[in-house]
Amino acid sequence: RELEDIFAVQDEISQAIADALDAAFFPPKKVKVDPLAYDLYLRGKEYDPNPEHIRDKIGLLEAAVKIAPEFGAAWGSLALQRQYANVLAPYAERAPIDAAIAEEIRRSLTLEPENVDARMAEFFRFDPFGEFVGQHAVIQHLQRIGQNSPEALAIIGWHLGAVGRTKESAASAAIGMALDPLSSLANAVHGASLWRSGQIETGRAELHRAAEIWPDDHSIASVYLMACAHAQDWAAVDRLIDPVRLERYPLREAQRTVRWVETLRDPTPEKRQQYLEAFARQTRSTGHIDARGLTFLAPLDFVDEAFELLDRAKLGPSGGPKDALGHFAYRTPMLFMAAYPQQRADQRFVKLCARLGLVEYWLVTQNWPDCADTVPYDFKAECEKYRDYPKDVFFG
Repeated sequence: RELEDIFAVQDEISQAIADALDAAFFPPKKVKVDPLAYDLYLRGKEYDPNPEHIRDKIGLLEAAVKIAPEFGAAWGSLALQRQYANVLAPYAERAPIDAAIAEEIRRSLTLEPENVDARMAEFFRFDPFGEFVGQHAVIQHLQRIGQNSPEALAIIGWHLGAVGRTKESAASAAIGMALDPLSSLANAVHGASLWRSGQIETGRAELHRAAEIWPDDHSIASVYLMACAHAQDWAAVDRLIDPVRLERYPLREAQRTVRWVETLRDPTPEKRQQYLEAFARQTRSTGHIDARGLTFLAPLDFVDEAFELLDRAKLGPSGGPKDALGHFAYRTPMLFMAAYPQQRADQRFVKLCARLGLVEYWLVTQNWPDCADTVPYDFKAECEKYRDYPKDVFFG
């Protein structure tokens, strides 16, 4: 600028700074929302693991968007709550619900392009495995817009754990916890990610604390149950599976964990064999397998048996009554638990990861899992061998 009128230049600079600060701290006002709709939104948006409560929250949010159809945040929260409910429905019944969720996401992002709940709902629309590259794109968006949301940071941590980046998973969840120590979702992911990443005792302590605060959160209780069994803290196990407690706070779709815990408690050759045979019977009867279940076989010394079953089965749900349901069904964080490295130490693990779409993710993003540096073989070279290996179709 020319300096003939330095005072005018100073005034213009001051005004430009003031305008920039106004834009940063006072963004354009959003559409005015009916107070009743906003109240319904606040009551309906919070995460709750109880299926009955989720249905209630969907009803509240449906009422909110009916009153205020231009309320983008309510559409986003409705999509997310409906997604939480969708994972509890049989797979064959999910398509119509998914279509409704897609429309709610569209409406939310049209009105509010940076809505965090809508982006989280978008993340959960991807299959639990096989679509990690697509998930990665949504996670990158959440990393830009969700740094003030403990739930978004929990979802980011969840994804990082699912692709084997366990240390980063724990770090993301820890930031979410710092933002809101009373977020049950942030607590669930934080405790679980610490335990999976190898911070065994710290993770178990965090899970214990969280289970005391949210006894009805079965995702917290189930991982805490596994952590207690691993530590052979059978007194804590007995408290968690006490029939009186379970009557009030059921493990819901995580109930299957109990049989594995009881086998760890009494790992005689006979009990271990019974567990393996039950797992194999279900695999043979459905022709399908949940990769998480393979992890349960590792501490029972059934690594070879697990890979042999895997070679004869399709990954994912079959569409039958024995399918796993819920947020954790067919997801992959358990494959990377530091406490159970047996399967990762076997080169056949990479073939499993190729079938799950994890090899594709690692090669495309170059975001390698923690185990790449710890397994007794050249992990990256082995992944390169399976670059074009076909992925299993999740369902259908």
